Amino acid sequence: MLKQVSILLDLVIYSEVIKQKELWLDSKAFQIKKGG
Repeated sequence: MLKQVSILLDLVIYSEVIKQKELWLDSKAFQIKKGG
């Protein structure tokens, strides 16, 4: 039971990290498009 919970937490944290990374990459790409 506890193991399943920790796996779930890992997945939630992982997806949050991915979202943050994508947002960060989007803003970087946006800056580059604007010309640095």
